[in-house]
Amino acid sequence: MVGVVVCARLKSSATVLAMTAVVVIAAELAGRIAFYNLWTLPM
Repeated sequence: MVGVVVCARLKSSATVLAMTAVVVIAAELAGRIAFYNLWTLPM
């Protein structure tokens, strides 16, 4: 993941912003799904 960001940084700042946005959105979705599963398992 870090290597991808470094490669993108060498290309352009716009690519870095796009990659960062994708990573943040993916992490957000993964976190919500994991948190939801943790809440539903005990119930």
